[in-house]
Amino acid sequence: MHKGGEDTNRVTRLYLPFLILFLTLFSPLIWGEEGVLKMIQITGNKALKADVLRGQLKMTLDTPFYPYIFYNDVDGLKKFYRDNGFPEALITAEYEKTEEGVVVKIKIDEGEPEIITRMESFPESTYFSRIKKKFLNRRWARGVEETLILLLTEDFQKRGFYKPHISIKKTTAESHHVQLDVHIDKGEQFYFGEIYCSGLKTIPVSYLLREAPFSGGELFDIDAVRKYQERIYALGVFEDINIRLIDAEQTVTVLVDVKEGKTKWIGIDLGYTSPAVGRFGLEWGNNNVFGKLHKFSIVNRNEVDFETMNHQIALDFNYSVGWIFGKKMDIAFINSIINENQDKGRKTQLSFKILGRKELGESRVLVTGYEKRLDYYSDLYSEETALPTDEWLITNGLILEYYQDNLKNKVHPREKGYFISSRNFFSGGFLEGDFSYVKTHTEGALYFDLYNNSHILVFHGAIRTLTPMNGDLRVPYDELFALGGAYDLRGYVYKGLGDDFYKTALGNVEYRFLLYKSFWGELFWDIAAGTKKNNALNWSDGVDSFGGGVRYVLPFIVIRVNYGMRDLSNGGV
Repeated sequence: MHKGGEDTNRVTRLYLPFLILFLTLFSPLIWGEEGVLKMIQITGNKALKADVLRGQLKMTLDTPFYPYIFYNDVDGLKKFYRDNGFPEALITAEYEKTEEGVVVKIKIDEGEPEIITRMESFPESTYFSRIKKKFLNRRWARGVEETLILLLTEDFQKRGFYKPHISIKKTTAESHHVQLDVHIDKGEQFYFGEIYCSGLKTIPVSYLLREAPFSGGELFDIDAVRKYQERIYALGVFEDINIRLIDAEQTVTVLVDVKEGKTKWIGIDLGYTSPAVGRFGLEWGNNNVFGKLHKFSIVNRNEVDFETMNHQIALDFNYSVGWIFGKKMDIAFINSIINENQDKGRKTQLSFKILGRKELGESRVLVTGYEKRLDYYSDLYSEETALPTDEWLITNGLILEYYQDNLKNKVHPREKGYFISSRNFFSGGFLEGDFSYVKTHTEGALYFDLYNNSHILVFHGAIRTLTPMNGDLRVPYDELFALGGAYDLRGYVYKGLGDDFYKTALGNVEYRFLLYKSFWGELFWDIAAGTKKNNALNWSDGVDSFGGGVRYVLPFIVIRVNYGMRDLSNGGV
């Protein structure tokens, strides 16, 4: 025992000086603070932006600087470049102490990138063949492989294959030329099982269960799960929604956990159109009337032309029910009061409207309804209107609307897609009343992704018509169409081309490009034509405008500022 102790002491005495020397020389590199970091300079980078590279660093400005974090960050950048297709990237870095603080300088030589030149799937996949062109001839990155796996997995999950296994083997056939071999095992098909809900306090569980667009025993579809979450969110009574999936024996159980929130809300609507038309509105609503998830809202809308002081004041009372006789269908009852003073006269309107809204499928909606309006016209300033004054006039009309799209982002589309819309109003004939006309508004757009969801080309068109109902055409002046302003001809002021058209045609071409984060730029060309009563629509009588603008994109709205011109010699709006 004594001899062993002597050996241990001898070893300790032998290594202790080396340990003290090591700690003395290298402890500042390991944990010592050497000042405050004031600047990080990154040079030489081309493909990867400096902001992206700074986001990979643990070093942050105006915080204590530690050398060991500095060296770890340098190693992290090397790995980051390798993971983004630059295997030969050379990164050198140094830091310098100054009177102001520590300055870090990072110099990068990216080298040649790896390019994906060939892709194969085993076994062959139709969906893979369709999407692989998005990846060919692009720089390889680990994120590219992850995106490819995600897209393929989602495609299989839409067709019942809940747990596909997808692996990718990367090979380099030639210098910097990458081949990706995608091995696919789609696995077994799964089916929906039970739905279990938790977190409910006052809302019956049956109200959540009925929103599910699937039933137990149906083939699993991940899009149906997303649709279910969207429907629950649209109820407007939950502030937190979480859906988890648990599988066993080819059955997927859906667990829904919610947190009930406030059912009453307040909204505001603001807008301005050059040169002097302002819009302001307030809304108040309750999304759980009588505890039945019925919705009630009061909406105030005000529009003022500050040059002419023409105005419109509107007040809507809306009541809607989401389910009728156990079927998913929205029924809305809308009562409105409108008072307006326009160039052609003054009007007071009372209206009642009932609308039925039915989802026909994925992003396909049909709306039908009936509207009855009472209009009281006074102080008419135009002989064209030819309307009786100082008495109530009746409009009875049927409503038919249809909408369809394939857009993932309906607020600001960034991928290839389209939408079509048709709105129709039939008044007179067997419906009787003081007016007789058919009003149509057909609209559509095509979106093309020119590059990487950041350069978008848009083609948009719309046709509006007022035609006779049973051979008779009697239209109130405020139903006539206007051209000019932010929504059609952006080189003209609001209603600048006219507001008494019976037929109009509109075309827009827009090029949108990402500027920075949520800021987008756009260039546009607008063309439109309109015709008066009983005249044919002729494009040769049309006008055009062009210009550009900036768009600020939020998840629920786009704020845009445009500047349009009729020609280069005159100013724009």
